[in-house]
Amino acid sequence: SVPTEYRNLSSQSYSAELVDLAATKSSLTLYYFTTGTGEINLSLDLLRSGTTEKTKRVLKVYLYERTSTGTWKDSGKSVSVTFYGTGLSTTKSFTSLDANKFYYLKFKNESSTKSGDRMDISGDILVTE
Repeated sequence: SVPTEYRNLSSQSYSAELVDLAATKSSLTLYYFTTGTGEINLSLDLLRSGTTEKTKRVLKVYLYERTSTGTWKDSGKSVSVTFYGTGLSTTKSFTSLDANKFYYLKFKNESSTKSGDRMDISGDILVTE
């Protein structure tokens, strides 16, 4: 469900952990955020989990924003991370954000769902501004 706890990224970063996120499944941040810089930066340290090795894994991160009426909507912004083998460490950013809006993130495993594949993704993600 939509996060109900708030964190100001200007004063405190947020650490997210993915554990065996299966293909087609998603996970939301526990908090929604504001950013004083207009950026949300992600430091991703991802690992394959499951049994299928040396095949493409794709983690897509969607940015949601709160509207003026208090409902949440997909902002239309997303970033993707693709890796092969055991894992990948990388950084991604959302830029040109409104410092007066609230945001949260959805992490979705968009890897293959071919029968027999276990394309889980695990990892740690540090969210900063």
